[in-house]
Amino acid sequence: MSNRFGRIRGVAFLVLAGALAGCATSGDLQDLQYELRRLTARQDSAMAALMRSVDRANGQALDSVAELAQMLFDMRGEVNNRLLAIQNQQLVMGELVGQSQYSLAQMTEELNAQRRQIALVSRPAPVDTLEGEAQEAADDSPETQFSDPDEDAYQALVEMLDRGLSGTARRGFETFLEEYPNSDFAPGAYLHLAELKALEDELDEAIDTYLLIPDLFPEAEEVPRALFQAGLLCIAIDDDARAREYLQRLVDSYPDHALTPRARERLEEIP
Repeated sequence: MSNRFGRIRGVAFLVLAGALAGCATSGDLQDLQYELRRLTARQDSAMAALMRSVDRANGQALDSVAELAQMLFDMRGEVNNRLLAIQNQQLVMGELVGQSQYSLAQMTEELNAQRRQIALVSRPAPVDTLEGEAQEAADDSPETQFSDPDEDAYQALVEMLDRGLSGTARRGFETFLEEYPNSDFAPGAYLHLAELKALEDELDEAIDTYLLIPDLFPEAEEVPRALFQAGLLCIAIDDDARAREYLQRLVDSYPDHALTPRARERLEEIP
């Protein structure tokens, strides 16, 4: 009886302990769930604050990038404007230099003309044949030899062209041909003028200018080159008939010229 009672007490104790243990576990779980919810809320709040901070930082960064891009755009525009201004100044300076050189050439022409007049006026009349020959030798000496005005102007324009002042040189050659249409240097001036027109893609005008040389100066040494260049430009504009005409004219009229073999080759290439 005593043992049985003891067993009943033990079972009751275990049941009571289990019940108490069950109550303790349920309370702990509730506390843990509460703590987890609280930590989750804090984490969400911290995450929201971090996102707001990141958004502000991104906004500031985008604003900074936009400002930098605008600054670069403005700076590039300012640099381009300055470069354009410098280029314009260079063009103006080039034009002024070219005009000054051409004016200097004209002044040189006038000075040489005055020197020739003074030399003619001050030349003593020959006394006999010997003195006459001596006078002629003196006239041929470097001290009394002066270039013609058209030669001075032409050489000045060629030098200008060699320095790359093509625009000024072109206007200069046009003026030269107006002032000295019958000069010995006129064919060369037409040749240079046609080349400058071709460089500016004025191919039809360049062809017409080349053809003025054989038309106005058929005996000039520049005629073969003018015909050859005119033929090449006609090929460039697909005018095969005219190209064949000018190149064949070169081959027939100047069989021994240095450009004639090249003209024959071009003629063979024309369909």
